[in-house]
Amino acid sequence: MSEIVAGRASNVGKRRGCLNGFFPEVMAVLLILACSGFLAFGVIYGCSRVEGPPSASVPAPSRDTSPPDTAAGHAPEAAPPDAPTPEDPPAEASPDTGGYKFGTALGERERVDDSWFDGAVFLGDSRTEGLQLFSGLYHGDFFWHRGMNVFRADDEKYAYFDVGGEKTTLLGTLRAKKYKAVYLMLGINELGYPEEEYAAALAELVDKIIIAQPEAVIFLQTMPPVNDEKAGEYGVSPYVNTENVDKFNLTIAGIALEKRVVLLDTAGVYRGPDGQLPEELTGDGVHFTSSGYKRWADFLRTHTMEPEEFLDLREKEG
Repeated sequence: MSEIVAGRASNVGKRRGCLNGFFPEVMAVLLILACSGFLAFGVIYGCSRVEGPPSASVPAPSRDTSPPDTAAGHAPEAAPPDAPTPEDPPAEASPDTGGYKFGTALGERERVDDSWFDGAVFLGDSRTEGLQLFSGLYHGDFFWHRGMNVFRADDEKYAYFDVGGEKTTLLGTLRAKKYKAVYLMLGINELGYPEEEYAAALAELVDKIIIAQPEAVIFLQTMPPVNDEKAGEYGVSPYVNTENVDKFNLTIAGIALEKRVVLLDTAGVYRGPDGQLPEELTGDGVHFTSSGYKRWADFLRTHTMEPEEFLDLREKEG
């Protein structure tokens, strides 16, 4: 029994001796590692402070420098000294001409009183007839004839108009009086003709109008669409349809650009969501109801241009 106890005491002593030798070694290792860690942390922290330039001293990059990497902590790039700020005007500002460009539709402007049209003349076909009779616009001169087209406008065989006791053509009506504005809408009766023939005749007519009224604003109007279904019900010729109207309207816009006259998108006043003339605005699919003609007159009242502006534009773009 005493031997067993003595043996256990001997083993305990050995274990204590082993531990007494182990702890100093472990502590020494931990101390070395701790010092190494502090040293490494100091090096890393010191490098991070030195490598990145202070934000207050970031130089302004040149014009061709790539955009700065703001996520990396760099200050945003400053605008080059010679770059204009948003408040600066363009170097070469365009002249103030109301913003109108030939070949584009004239935008809405300040509404004018009906007396503005005292010096205006409206040339056209049966749609212009309706404008005179049902729109409520009672100022200005109106010369129209049912079935009128660009091929008949200056043909003596179609001298339907009485001016000063003499019969004259549609174009001839412009030679008797000086106007400040000439409104022209022709094309619905020409839809059965090839587009190139219509374009050539319209261009020639516009040239003659400019010669006859050199100081007037020439307004070339696009044609309103038709209601194809209703027009078919009323026996209108099948070529009188919205698709053909749209094609001819592109020609009208091209002539307005070529001849430097004002384009009025009268068609837009009548174009429904499907591109057609809304059924409630027409009786036969082609002509308008009285409320439809009033819509046209309202459009004209907010789309005018003074002769001085028009002539100035023509001179600058001539």
